[in-house]
Amino acid sequence: MSAEERLLAVGRLLKPHGVRGEIKVAVMTDDPSRFKKLDAVTVELANGQRVSLHIEGARVIGPETVLVKFREYGTPEAVVALRDGVIMIPRSKGVPLKPGEVYFADMIGLTAILQESDEVLGSVTAIYSAGNDLLEITRPDGSEVLIPWVEPFVPKIDVEAGKVFLTPPPGLLEE
Repeated sequence: MSAEERLLAVGRLLKPHGVRGEIKVAVMTDDPSRFKKLDAVTVELANGQRVSLHIEGARVIGPETVLVKFREYGTPEAVVALRDGVIMIPRSKGVPLKPGEVYFADMIGLTAILQESDEVLGSVTAIYSAGNDLLEITRPDGSEVLIPWVEPFVPKIDVEAGKVFLTPPPGLLEE
């Protein structure tokens, strides 16, 4: 992996499971079984520190949950230090995208533009999953607005140009 290569978040570390040092992971990818194929990963801890770890084993226990065992952690007491961390992989190891799909990581920092007027609304600063995904747009004045990430409200994304075009529902931008 080059130093410049972006990392993709694929799972959030939840809590220790069992007595062998496994930890529950909330999956942030369409294919939970992909954890079985991963070896070396980067974990960004809750304090922002990044550590390189090796996956010794992974078991899918639900459509959105996996149990992961890291080689470096052998007990539940040790693995608790990873709680609330994020498992990340190099972009080059990400699942190939279908036409029209984008990685969440590529959305952060895009300029949000109102499609009808070409007015710059702000920039995408976060994405929240809540039924439908929500784009957090931070305006130049520092205020934030959440836009549902569905095609009627987000009709066009141009990652290459660094822009996302929005058609928010009436009243959403009013204060």
